[in-house]
Amino acid sequence: MDSGVLGHLLLLQTSLRAAPDERRLLEIVSHGTSSLPGVVGCATCTRGNTAAYGLSEDVPMLGKCPAWTNPSGSGAPCCAESCPPSAERGWRRLSIATVSREYGSLYLKVRDPAAFELYAPLVANVAGLIAILLENARNRSELALLNESLDKQVRDRSQQLADSEQRLREAQRLAQIGSLEG
Repeated sequence: MDSGVLGHLLLLQTSLRAAPDERRLLEIVSHGTSSLPGVVGCATCTRGNTAAYGLSEDVPMLGKCPAWTNPSGSGAPCCAESCPPSAERGWRRLSIATVSREYGSLYLKVRDPAAFELYAPLVANVAGLIAILLENARNRSELALLNESLDKQVRDRSQQLADSEQRLREAQRLAQIGSLEG
């Protein structure tokens, strides 16, 4: 293994953590993996969002994927096998997935399989890291929504409690007036 390539992959993994959003994450991966030994281009697809680097116009992989569908609304990709690169010779597909969820695919256009094969497990690790980062972002978003819902529930319950305490004080005041009159 070439130490320069290993350093490049390490830098790529470190850079992924700094990506501000999913689009930029995909761009960083596509750019960073396209210069690996044996690789001439890269395309990424997650939930129908795509990015590519080092590819000619013959592969429609920029922006929104034309083959992606999401009938369930779950955000899970439904086109991994029908994606344009999957059908073409020389493409290597790596799943972007965690144990609990499939997020998409990392496609590498490999011209020299022997040169790339040595680094394939490390690139698979990059795909796993992408999935973890996407899952963490999803979890943070869901947690923020749950916190917002919980805050609203606490505000509503606090208001109900305040209203109940006000009614109790009024009832006690009326009871005290009634005991003074009797």
